[in-house]
Amino acid sequence: MSPNNSSPPPWALPLFMLLSILLLLTGQSAAQTSSSSASSWCNPNGTIPDLTILAMGASIVYGHSSTSEAGFRPRLAQLLETSNMTASMVGTQWSGNMLPSTYSNHHEAYEGATIEEYAVKIASSGAYDMNANVLMILLGTNDCWWLPNTDPEITAVEPDERKAAGLAATKRFTIFLAETYSHAPDALVLVAELPKNSQEHADRCIQGFDAALPAVVEKAVEEGQSLVRFVPMYDVVSYEEIQVDGTHPTDQGYDLMGERWYEAIRNATEELCPEREEPEDNHDQNQEPPPTSVGNATLAPGSADSIPSTSSNSSSELPQSGGNEQAASADVEVAKVSSAGRSSVYALWPGWLLIICAAFVAA
Repeated sequence: MSPNNSSPPPWALPLFMLLSILLLLTGQSAAQTSSSSASSWCNPNGTIPDLTILAMGASIVYGHSSTSEAGFRPRLAQLLETSNMTASMVGTQWSGNMLPSTYSNHHEAYEGATIEEYAVKIASSGAYDMNANVLMILLGTNDCWWLPNTDPEITAVEPDERKAAGLAATKRFTIFLAETYSHAPDALVLVAELPKNSQEHADRCIQGFDAALPAVVEKAVEEGQSLVRFVPMYDVVSYEEIQVDGTHPTDQGYDLMGERWYEAIRNATEELCPEREEPEDNHDQNQEPPPTSVGNATLAPGSADSIPSTSSNSSSELPQSGGNEQAASADVEVAKVSSAGRSSVYALWPGWLLIICAAFVAA
């Protein structure tokens, strides 16, 4: 018999099958691990839990220069009140008038704080001990006002010194995001772009920061922070809706931000919690929920198109994000990394294993 036609040794097939089975089990374990945090965030029956929201950031989150001194939080609270979600707001800080909402005016915002300064403040404030299950983070504007880029590696890839300063701020934000995870590993973390700034030098830095932020979120998810989601925010507030200081939105701009935050919360919670509870009868299953009145508009629970806009334009559509050198989607959604695709791949392994083994035996 020719050496080229010799059969494999008798131990080869069992060894091959053992290795294949181990690979299969490893893949399934990875798929289960990637989705375990998301599933444990929901109620045991798969429904959305009661939300405890911690708003984190600097003066924009504080609500600086808004009439209510609460910024976007009253509009967000109004929309949450009309939804099918139960939510509250917590924090060691407070500001503003949340009326007519029954929501607390608490938050975790420190005016003027850079990313590193904020990390020190919140680590000692006790906010993480409040066990919030939703963290809303909008942080980095003050870095673009005060901190230049000093990293030669960033300069090598971004010659624009202002955009390079934004990239440097993003590196600091990456460290802060990891610290946040160490304190609140079971919380849904919504990471927002910085809104545009009418001061050109600050806005270029913000564009650099925002351009790198999606990759920061994606890397965080890949490294195990499975509950981090990206929130487009740059184009929500137009230059016309920014006050003379160049940074803080008008009341209308703040309201538009509140609407974007609400969409982010709703989209993320619906993604994580598929509401596996079955209705009591088929008749109820086919019925649409009744619309809820909000001012002069109506809000159908779970409907993105029915969110009443505060814009003075005749159109009720919300502004879309994507003007900061990113290919943002026309539909407003929270950027996410889903484990469903990976799980479907792992589900095909048994079939492939049988095919490979059959081919090996035939050889």
